[in-house]
Amino acid sequence: WFNGELVHVPANYREAMASPQREHWLGAMDTHLDGLEGLGTWLEVVVPEGTRTIPSLYSYDAKTDTTGEITRWKARLVLQGFRQREGVDYNEVFAPTIRSEQVRLMVAMGAK
Repeated sequence: WFNGELVHVPANYREAMASPQREHWLGAMDTHLDGLEGLGTWLEVVVPEGTRTIPSLYSYDAKTDTTGEITRWKARLVLQGFRQREGVDYNEVFAPTIRSEQVRLMVAMGAK
């Protein structure tokens, strides 16, 4: 509920922009992108012609308190990474891992 009215959480950007709460959804999107920029995980660039980009979409949510009143408007930009093709969109995958020997070493050092 917001100002006594039931709020429909949009399923996509078009619904969010047509919503009576449009300004709240825009604010949530700005807040999210500002956070990504602040963390250094987002950089807006010009895509060279002929380059295939990864599609994205926004996911929306309205957080409520115990009485059902909206306390926070949320929007998250989600990339559709499942559409990437190995050898075309990327060549390497990096997944940081730790070996069991390294864990034992850190535990031993912490025990001293």
